[in-house]
Amino acid sequence: MINRKREKFFYWLCLCCILIVSYRLYSFRYYPLLNSDDALSILMTHYYHLPENIYCWGQNRGGTIVPMMAQVFLQIGFSPVNAVSVSNYLLLLAGFLGFSTLFKKTFTKIILAICWFLPPIWFADSLRFPYGIQYCLLGLAVYFISVLREEGSAVQGKRKHLYLSLLIIIFIAEIWVSDLAAVSVFALLFTLFWVHYKRHRFSLPDKTVMVYIIAGLLLCAGFVSYAKSVSPPGKAEYLGVNSFFEAMNGLRIAKDSMINLLSFNKNMPLMSIYLYLFLIISIALMVRFARKQILLPDQKFWLRFFILDILLIFVVILFSRWALTDGYGRRFYICTYISALLGILLFVDNIQAARKGNVLKSVIIITAVIGSFSTVHFLGYVEPGSLQPRIESLSGFKKLGKCAIIADYWTSYLVSAVDPGNIKAIPKEHGGGRNKELVNEVFRSEYIYLVKNDWLEIFPLTIGQYWHLLQKDGEEFMIAGKSLCRYKKIN
Repeated sequence: MINRKREKFFYWLCLCCILIVSYRLYSFRYYPLLNSDDALSILMTHYYHLPENIYCWGQNRGGTIVPMMAQVFLQIGFSPVNAVSVSNYLLLLAGFLGFSTLFKKTFTKIILAICWFLPPIWFADSLRFPYGIQYCLLGLAVYFISVLREEGSAVQGKRKHLYLSLLIIIFIAEIWVSDLAAVSVFALLFTLFWVHYKRHRFSLPDKTVMVYIIAGLLLCAGFVSYAKSVSPPGKAEYLGVNSFFEAMNGLRIAKDSMINLLSFNKNMPLMSIYLYLFLIISIALMVRFARKQILLPDQKFWLRFFILDILLIFVVILFSRWALTDGYGRRFYICTYISALLGILLFVDNIQAARKGNVLKSVIIITAVIGSFSTVHFLGYVEPGSLQPRIESLSGFKKLGKCAIIADYWTSYLVSAVDPGNIKAIPKEHGGGRNKELVNEVFRSEYIYLVKNDWLEIFPLTIGQYWHLLQKDGEEFMIAGKSLCRYKKIN
């Protein structure tokens, strides 16, 4: 009993330490590579209003669950960046706790915590990008489904209705956050039906479950249809399905990326080592499973789901016009990585305490730690070459007080995210602006600062922007590595 209490204490101590380190490195408040997508979440937290902001500004995808949750913290005095950071990590923690219930051993849960909160650089976007958030919600769904499966007929009455209702809400939220989540939801429902049919001679689930499934599908379809109807139409270049040859090109890009990593050609040496170790561990565990099936029935169920999820999402990505337009970036493979990781950890959870087992556990720990350090190494020594938070490196813009700024797309939203209440910033004309209301706010100011970086060669005497003429009114100066000049609105 004492050993069990010590083990439990050790687990929670490790989890707290990992969570603190992760927050200090990767939250919106501290991340050194904070980008314009992250900045949009901070700005939307400040300007949040429904139904206009049900999706991310200027698009009909990417549900704004994090800015919505952040409203609670704004009301009690948090800054937008801190509010969105805490909300995001609450979701990450909820997802981790949900998935951790699949594992029995403390060792496996700690490995999951390391990989979940301190991911390798190739998948660092999982901590903030919608694909990562959709798996946080999936983790909650996994928990409730596990309870319903384990307790079976013992879950009755109000408790059963509560769990089924929560599952519907979670699935709707998941698909709202990311359209791609519909694939995971389908894979999960298909796996549930398939296993049920095999065990019960192809009989349907009980009437209560079927009613909730049908109601859930109708509610989800209705909500998503409404959300898209009050949002801008999707861009034509992101719609449609790729041809077979285009999909094969996506497969080639994925293969080339893998080969480049394995060949140490990506300037990410620790990520390359991590990939080698991950593949070796995966093969070793699958060989072990082939010789002796070590998974429990419930674990086999979840393994089937993760394998189906990997295959379906990978195929959908290959044939997605959106993925093709964005060059099949690595963030599209966050989903397949998370499912592969969870599937592998199901095997890890069954490693017995023996000489060979302890050696394998040591290799697994080393692999997880190397993966975590791959991100720290990349940020500190490659890009941006410093662990200084991006919000802090741009904090010099606060010296301008209440001001209006026009800049390159990537710069404008980042600068505004430093202090959304005082700094109103928009991208240059035809530069991909997401919110037309911000344009009106900027041009209410008599003076507007232009940022030259990644936009202008020199500051012209006059310049037209958004049907207004601006005249240079001062000398060029520098803030946080950015070159600025003040302009006066003359019409």
